[in-house]
Amino acid sequence: MGSQLFGYRMLGFGSVDIYKYDIEWLTVGGGSGGNGGESGVNYGNAGAGGTLNTGTETGVYNANIVNITIGSGSAGTKEANSDAGGNTSLSGSITDTATGGNAASNTGHTGASNADYAGGTDAGGTNSGGGAGSGQAGQTHDGGDGATNSITGGAVYYGGGGGGIDGGAGQPGGEGGGGDGEEVAKGNDGTDGLGGGGGGGPSGTGGGDGGNGVAILKMLTVYYSGSTTGSPNVGADGAYTVLTWTSSGTYIT
Repeated sequence: MGSQLFGYRMLGFGSVDIYKYDIEWLTVGGGSGGNGGESGVNYGNAGAGGTLNTGTETGVYNANIVNITIGSGSAGTKEANSDAGGNTSLSGSITDTATGGNAASNTGHTGASNADYAGGTDAGGTNSGGGAGSGQAGQTHDGGDGATNSITGGAVYYGGGGGGIDGGAGQPGGEGGGGDGEEVAKGNDGTDGLGGGGGGGPSGTGGGDGGNGVAILKMLTVYYSGSTTGSPNVGADGAYTVLTWTSSGTYIT
């Protein structure tokens, strides 16, 4: 990626360079919250991690806009279904949508799913299921692992599912920010910026919140315009600049 396809200069009232370059991207939707199940019937099921999309947009013209919308994680609930996590999207010069984790039901024993994987089911007694991750289905009571990606330079897991409860003990969330389940306290929150699902909990305290999603753009530093909104983190990976948004914003190519 990153090779300049062509460049030329337009002359008129002043001079404007026009060129094209490649932009690698990653999007992760917001995680869904866990819940507290039904009092005396079952512990709360875990929320799911947001889905992960990646790609490379080739030949993006400079001086155009990429709009970045970050999907929020949904709140954990007590004796009620949680909502789905929000979608993370790119529009303008790059178009993509990574969907959030689906709602977690407070009835039954199955953790929340997402668009790619199912939640896990633990039907024993009052147990509850693990939420789906972006890279793996929810396990019997553990959260599914998220998918791993190295766009920032090192391998990172994104979109881990939340953990459920088994035998009266909270179970771990999946790799990639999934919140652990809790048998007494509120379920643990999914991690913001990774799109993790919230852990399940008891009816009195409820499930953990889902984590907000993320969007990342990467381009050769020689082409980086420096024009952004939304306060992205600006990092480097060798000859490349890496921009990470955890709140909505824009990039002018």
